[in-house]
Amino acid sequence: MSSAENTEKKKPASDILSVAFEIYLNEEKPVKKAFVKQLSQAVPGLDNKEYEQSWTRVSNLFEQACKLAFRWANENSPGSEIDISLIENVFINEIARKCQGFTYAEYAKALDYGFDRGIF
Repeated sequence: MSSAENTEKKKPASDILSVAFEIYLNEEKPVKKAFVKQLSQAVPGLDNKEYEQSWTRVSNLFEQACKLAFRWANENSPGSEIDISLIENVFINEIARKCQGFTYAEYAKALDYGFDRGIF
């Protein structure tokens, strides 16, 4: 297989992850079955396993974001303000290590989600 063919095969994985991220982010309470159906309609032509793997990766990202927000809340007194540099320098790096394959903007949105829904 040539490197061009290999690149073509990898591209849909990043595309599906970005689409999966947006679907998950826009749902009030994401449910795997509905998510997989919506993702398969948005990115047709893949097998069910690939859609389910996307669910696992995206739901793990949001779960990790909520855990980070919860940890921060437990380590700080009520009413503390979140230091933006902490989010950018520590939390995004930590979540990126645990959940690879997303963009910086997606990590930042996931953390916003975590702080908005996870603890407040």
